[in-house]
Amino acid sequence: WLFCRTLENPTPGTFTAKQTAAGCTLPDDWGEVKVTNGVQPPGASNPGMVYDTVTKKIILFGGDSGTYQNQTWAYDVPSRTWTRKAMATAAPPVNTTVYWAMPAMAYNPATHQVIYHQTGGTGAPADWAYDTVADTWTKLASTGGAAVAQVLAYDPVRNMVVGFNTYSGGMEVWHGVLSASGSVAPPVVTSACDLNLDGVVDALDVQLAITKALGGTACGAGDLNRDSLCNVVDVQRVVNASRGAACNTTPIAPTAGGSLVSSLATPPATVQLATEGTLDWAHWGLATASDFNHKAGVASKISTFTSVLATPAARYADNLTTYSWTAGTPAASAVNTPTGVYIAGGNQAFRITVPADTTQRTLKVYVGVWQASGTMVAHLSDMSAPDYTNNGITYTKGKTALGVYTFTYKAASSGQTLTVTFTQGAASTGNIALQAATLSN
Repeated sequence: WLFCRTLENPTPGTFTAKQTAAGCTLPDDWGEVKVTNGVQPPGASNPGMVYDTVTKKIILFGGDSGTYQNQTWAYDVPSRTWTRKAMATAAPPVNTTVYWAMPAMAYNPATHQVIYHQTGGTGAPADWAYDTVADTWTKLASTGGAAVAQVLAYDPVRNMVVGFNTYSGGMEVWHGVLSASGSVAPPVVTSACDLNLDGVVDALDVQLAITKALGGTACGAGDLNRDSLCNVVDVQRVVNASRGAACNTTPIAPTAGGSLVSSLATPPATVQLATEGTLDWAHWGLATASDFNHKAGVASKISTFTSVLATPAARYADNLTTYSWTAGTPAASAVNTPTGVYIAGGNQAFRITVPADTTQRTLKVYVGVWQASGTMVAHLSDMSAPDYTNNGITYTKGKTALGVYTFTYKAASSGQTLTVTFTQGAASTGNIALQAATLSN
């Protein structure tokens, strides 16, 4: 079976030529593949399977076909072909323990070897490595470990396998450092762009850089340009390094001459957006979660929000502060609407931007938290003033706890932006909310 993802394809929902050749039948779903070439392995339950990024083959080992197996096979997805492997080498012994035949297998991305912890059969427990290029199995010198069925993962930073018992012996977690036998060695990390510390800068690091830029994981070492944010600049640097360029860690030098003065307050019971937002104003969620109303007759200066993790926002209609406006679009007016939008879950975030130059302006952003904590960060693109960070809105009980953040700011040069990001705490189980924003001189 294959799960054929199409969301990143040029036309989502439509297969690429390679996916079609591989036998994909259902977009973004599982589909059975009819193998067209080669001799197939025995039909066995509970085989071990990993994907090798060098040969680009799925490696299968062992299983129970009525007879316990220790055969090694490789499956080529594009050609739908199975090939028997490791015919000229001594494979790990057959695991003959009832219900424990499922091999505990993992993949070492630094050495491109399959790691197998033998939990039953002759010599168990023991560790083995399969070199997909040399097509050889090697028994490692490491000893010990669990002798019951496990699932296995490999930690490339510590050259360590981590196993979790799945059948007998209790719900135990094991870890063990592998020996250097079989040329299994910990990766040597020499590049700051190697974000996952596996010894190579590749597509996995690019994906991790994107995840950090979207706020899915902590920024940390992903801030290669030292501007206190993980953003598209950092992602591009990792992309360049994955294509063979040196990893660029040159800091972006902050400039002087800008200012960012920020504060948090409890919002009033009612807000007249048209009065407060003389340059622009925005409101979200009037009738549906996608509603974005703003000042009519001017080019919008307040962007609509971005859900940083791409999670769709939902609408709510019991906000303690209500909003009114005139001269708006697409809704010309509203009176005391208690509406807004929210997204739920740890690390979820709203982000909006406004233009910045040498003219001083004031942005107000109306947000809230429910059974959650929230952190507000404001950042000038030219780094001409320190970032502002605040987590002062506290939820106790009842309806959404509200706050209005006021940012009085200017940049050191024209063509800059002020970006504000409101992020839910990682351990929070509730949601964060966004209702409105105003911009004035």
